[in-house]
Amino acid sequence: MLSLSRLPHLLDLDLRGMVAAGNVSQRRMIELLERYGAGTVAAAMNRMIGHSEEKLRQRLRAMPDGIFRAVDYLEHDGHEDRLYRVAVEITKKGDTLVLDFSASSDQAPGFVNATKAGLRGAVVGAMFPSLAFDIPWNEGLLAPVTIVSRPGSICDARFPAPVGAATVEAVWVAKNALTAALAKLKACTPGLEAEVQAVSAGTMSTVNLGGTDQYGQRYGIHLMDPMMNGFGAYAGADGFDLGGSYSTTIPNVANVESNEFLSPMLYLHRRIEPDTGGAGMWRGGMAASMAFTAHGVHETEALIMTHGLEVPNSSGLFGAYPGSCVRQRLLRASDLAAVHRSGRLPVEVAELHGDLEEMGPKPGLIQLRPGDVFETSWQGGGGLGDPLDRDPGRVAADCRIGHYSHAYAEQVFGVRLLPDGAADERATRASRDGLRRARAKGAEEPPVAQQGRADGEAQRIGGKMEFAVVNGRKFYACACGQPLAPRSGNWRDGARRKTISAAAAKKYFRLHPELELRQYLCPGCDGLLSVEVAEINSAELHDIELA
Repeated sequence: MLSLSRLPHLLDLDLRGMVAAGNVSQRRMIELLERYGAGTVAAAMNRMIGHSEEKLRQRLRAMPDGIFRAVDYLEHDGHEDRLYRVAVEITKKGDTLVLDFSASSDQAPGFVNATKAGLRGAVVGAMFPSLAFDIPWNEGLLAPVTIVSRPGSICDARFPAPVGAATVEAVWVAKNALTAALAKLKACTPGLEAEVQAVSAGTMSTVNLGGTDQYGQRYGIHLMDPMMNGFGAYAGADGFDLGGSYSTTIPNVANVESNEFLSPMLYLHRRIEPDTGGAGMWRGGMAASMAFTAHGVHETEALIMTHGLEVPNSSGLFGAYPGSCVRQRLLRASDLAAVHRSGRLPVEVAELHGDLEEMGPKPGLIQLRPGDVFETSWQGGGGLGDPLDRDPGRVAADCRIGHYSHAYAEQVFGVRLLPDGAADERATRASRDGLRRARAKGAEEPPVAQQGRADGEAQRIGGKMEFAVVNGRKFYACACGQPLAPRSGNWRDGARRKTISAAAAKKYFRLHPELELRQYLCPGCDGLLSVEVAEINSAELHDIELA
């Protein structure tokens, strides 16, 4: 097997470790069979699988029946910057789930497609941590689940569609969409409020280096630094900074010194990047950024690709913003060496002079020479709830440790800070009132204006959204008491909608030209109920459709 690799010395110990682990597992299994007998061991295994299945079915039976939908996108198929949709529709009935991805885009001519097997992996990666967070993970969890897809789609590609990057493209985006839809299902379930979470780590960028290293040997490295995305916010807690992939139980990233020792590279920085966590009442976790140059060699080769540079995949929930988009840029022929000779150690690209290029999602193979600086940042986690409802003291604390800039705190959270860094409560109230008025300006009135006020006890769904009783009927309503739509309808029918073009959305994100940002506002208090990225002129999403 090692003869099939051009870098066998990098794989030798790993392969030996895998063989050793297999041998030990085989020996232990034989010992179990000899001690208890094959029948007893098989019965115990089947019982574990059956236990997980029954625990999940119990959870599903406690959840409301209905249909829950979500959509996510990936851009650029490796050939063209085309936009691809990944859509999921969950039908929950009794103790079963049907997960239907049929409305996803047709398969792409590039390597971003997933096979049905990859789609199954996306389901496992989203569903197990979402619904089985306290249940042993095994195949029993899939027994109540039916996966539906359309042959020839980006989620169920057929020959000769390329699938080489499936894991970090269509599979990853399908996981995002399913995570978002499952969050809505949990939000409608009393007792699971604390488990509701926005999307985490909406992308996994690829940064591979290869060639001849500083020791004259062939080398190759797949940098795991892009794993340092932010976790999505919870209902009641901020997302973890640098939380990594939602479906990776133990994410690992090598330290800077190890990468520099093993590869001809020199970091300018690797750090938490400000303003990357999705703004909300509970903010998403921050993502990291890095900047590095080739070092000790004449040149080296880098493979750069991602999605999520023009799509904020870490979507927020119930009025919160998504996490940041990926950013990739390259400073060619900089004066880094001269700056080093002067005794300074620059950490910012802005400290250097050269030819700066803002890169697209998939530049592919590029040559890096000493002085060429590649800089990238990744996606923060999605937030949860209206940012104007966040405790100003929490925003001030975020600013003190550099997580949010003062400008971002003022423009998005409406928080004004005093000279000592504390929140100015009076100025913040006035600022937030002004931001609410600005939101309402230019917003479309609801298609259906609801009359009356919510009365009696309500069930909070998330953010300002709740189930309430209006004139004796069950309604979606805002926490201010404004009814939005009957429980059997689409709550968006009772909300104001403000559409922000890709060009105008630049203050928040860099959006693909086929996308727009939509804000849904309560007509009673101008609170944010949802912030969504959608295809231009596409139909309203009916994300919660209860039976």
